Amino acid sequence: MDTAKINLFVYDTPENFNKSKIFLGDEGYAFKRIICIENDKDFFSQLNNLQNDELIFLVVHVFYTEGILGIKKFQSTKISKICNSGYIFISEGDEKEIQHLMVQNNFMTRKIYKYHEIQSNLENDSLTPIEVKDLKGFKKKDSSPAKLNNLTNYPPIDYAVITALHDEFKALEEFFDFPEKEQIACQTKIFRIGYLKSDYSKKIVAAVPNEAGMVDASIIATLLLEYFHPKYLLMSGVCGGAKDFTYGDVIIAKQVFTFQKGKISDLTYKGENGECHKFELFDKEQNKIDYDHLFDDQGNQIIIHIEKFERETEFATSLDSVIEDRLKNKLKSIVHKINDKLETYALNKEIKVELAPIACSTMVINKEGYFENTIKNINRKTAAVEMESYGVVRACQIANNGQTKPIIFKAVMDNTHHKSDTVSAINVKNLAALTSALFLTFLFEEKII
Repeated sequence: MDTAKINLFVYDTPENFNKSKIFLGDEGYAFKRIICIENDKDFFSQLNNLQNDELIFLVVHVFYTEGILGIKKFQSTKISKICNSGYIFISEGDEKEIQHLMVQNNFMTRKIYKYHEIQSNLENDSLTPIEVKDLKGFKKKDSSPAKLNNLTNYPPIDYAVITALHDEFKALEEFFDFPEKEQIACQTKIFRIGYLKSDYSKKIVAAVPNEAGMVDASIIATLLLEYFHPKYLLMSGVCGGAKDFTYGDVIIAKQVFTFQKGKISDLTYKGENGECHKFELFDKEQNKIDYDHLFDDQGNQIIIHIEKFERETEFATSLDSVIEDRLKNKLKSIVHKINDKLETYALNKEIKVELAPIACSTMVINKEGYFENTIKNINRKTAAVEMESYGVVRACQIANNGQTKPIIFKAVMDNTHHKSDTVSAINVKNLAALTSALFLTFLFEEKII
């Protein structure tokens, strides 16, 4: 972006603006104009002086030494509602201290930019200016930041989180604060901004698909990627596990694959001359079975159609190699911390955490032997099966220019047969959701991400 075409609006006092303007760059060279605004009246007056096709960008001076007074005043203006996310905060003060003050004052934390960083971030398109025509219509109508028609200009959030079920999201609330006032309703979806309770500098955006399964998971993943441009997309939740895993065990997906795609055809064989023939079936006495005359013990006619299913399996890499190395170095520590935490919940349970392939199914599997006989025949190292991961990983490969790294981790709630939410008076579904949420927490605390 050529910043010389941008009108830089600076929300500031005239006194401070005149002192600090030089640090923003030369007017007429670095920026087309650099304009001080102190209130709503200034903003609309300057806006009306510009042509509809001109570009503006808004920066807000924090006034860190006065207890972030600049932010407090700005948040009470109509400008903050109109521009929504299309502005940034600037200060030469310590970013973490400013963000702590923002949390204490119940403001959404944002990145704090230095004065000299504005031009370079606009030049490399890390920040996006706004066309004047997109703002002029707001003088007469208000727009609530909680209800947005689009999130095109929302500042990036490094960490996005998906849970397939609301019960799984509820487990996250044990370790993350999700202020109600920071919920974002866009179109038909709600995105929740959250903060790690043990480290408020760790900010996430979380969402739950409308329905379970690959399709809805892929849709919500794509929205998160295109709106918030995260560095990581994390998926927490529950899964079915192989027989050597028990409830609460966490599986980190090294790889995900879907296995229920394929080709259906008639059961045929080729004759000597290349012609196709259908297979005939016979009973034990070698009598040919008459498909038109089959009945059950109640005399009801049975219609049988036999077809051939040629399975097609699609694999997708799930775990970045750098992340995998970090995990392996910290895995024992994470397992220890999870088990210690489970003791505080009075749960007589120790879990393990492993990196392994995860299978992604289009349906719930509740059949004894299916995991070992079908899924493990595709990949013998497969540790778990669930219904969303492949869609999430594929979204990461395509959306946000493929820049987002997926990390899929699910905790075992059953072994894909004789399903029950309760085992030995323990709600295993809730326990699995809890251990998965704990694993996410320690990904942050152990600085894996």
